[in-house]
This record gives sequence, C-alpha cells and structure tokens, in this order.
Amino acid sequence: MPWVERASYFERLRSVERTGDIKVITGVRRSGKSELMKAFSAELKKRDPLSNSLYIDLLDLDNEELLEYHALHDRIAKFHKDGVLNRLFIDEVQRCEGFERAINSIHARGGWDIYLTGSNAFLLSSDLATLFTGRHREIHVLPFSFSEFCAYFGEQGTIDEELDRYIERGASLDPMSIVTWQSHTATSGTSTGPSLRETSFRSSVCPTRSCRSPST
Repeated sequence: MPWVERASYFERLRSVERTGDIKVITGVRRSGKSELMKAFSAELKKRDPLSNSLYIDLLDLDNEELLEYHALHDRIAKFHKDGVLNRLFIDEVQRCEGFERAINSIHARGGWDIYLTGSNAFLLSSDLATLFTGRHREIHVLPFSFSEFCAYFGEQGTIDEELDRYIERGASLDPMSIVTWQSHTATSGTSTGPSLRETSFRSSVCPTRSCRSPST
C-alpha cells in the first residue's frame, strides 16, 4: 500500500518534546490522532529505551476502570519511576469524565512528559485553555489534503479531474465520517491512506475556482 508522509506533525511533536507543557493532539474524529501518537511514542521509546513510558488507550475495554479520574490518576502515579524520564500517553482522554483533574494533578507533581489525544467535539482550543490554564501545546491534525489524496490513490488525470475526484469521493460517502489513517511505521512518521468507507470533503481545496457540485 502507498504511504503518506506526515513529517510536519512529527516535527511539531519533536519541537515540544520534554517541555513542561501538556501536549494535546486534537482533530476531528478519525483524523489520525491516535496513530500519530502511537508512532511518536514508539519512536521515542526506540530513541530513548531507558525511559519509562505509560500508554493508555481509553477506548480499550481493559482500561474501562480508568474512565473515572481518581482511578486514572492512581494508575499514572503508581507507574512513575524515579531517576528516569517518565512519559505519559493517553488516547481519547475526553472519555474520562473529569480527566483534567487527574492530568493537572500529575502535571503539578512534575516528572512527566505528557501527551494526550482528544476529539474536536470535546476539546476545542478555548476549552483547552480553560482545562489546563495555559499549560498546554496543541497539535491539530487534519484529514488528507488534496496532495496527500493524490499521493495515496495515484494521479489518474489532469489536476482539475483529480480535484473533482477528491471532492466527489469525499462528498459521495457519509458526510459525518472522515479520513481514517493507519500507522505505517513506528519510526518514520508515515501512515497509510484513508479507508474507502471513511473519507472527508474539505471545502478549502478550491481556492482558485468554483467547485463542481458532487451531484453533477
């Protein structure tokens, strides 16, 4: 399968690595937040094998007890090790009601490099500023751009034909669904393209001409 480079997102994450801020990867549902964080966490572990990393996926039923913020806080606190770099990764953090209380407490204790993912529906930029009182860095992830779409599916016509194909493919499917990404490798910062059952139309791809309606 073809791979789509996501180097810009990796560079942004690397630029805030080991800072005292809470790093929050946001984006619409199925835009690739989870796969980006998984790949980045794996890269960090390979680069720094002596570090202590805790990865919590709150969509996993094995972690259902952690949907209560006291339990989440206790799990994190118990995993901490002295004398090494501790990294915390929590996927879909908004599933834990009151998660900000647990995260702010852990952050205040110090000794953790913290990374979170959350959906735009729950974690708007204004909400993040309130939840973490300015002690955060947001990395916003977008679905496939037009160029990424072409890289994945291959160019099959003129630029206008490709643009129409991009628009129509997105608009012809469930408008509530969006691009899904899968991790290509833990160290290269790449990912696979969208599944054909979940894709997205981004209106900003038509800056210079009127877009043809998908129904025509």
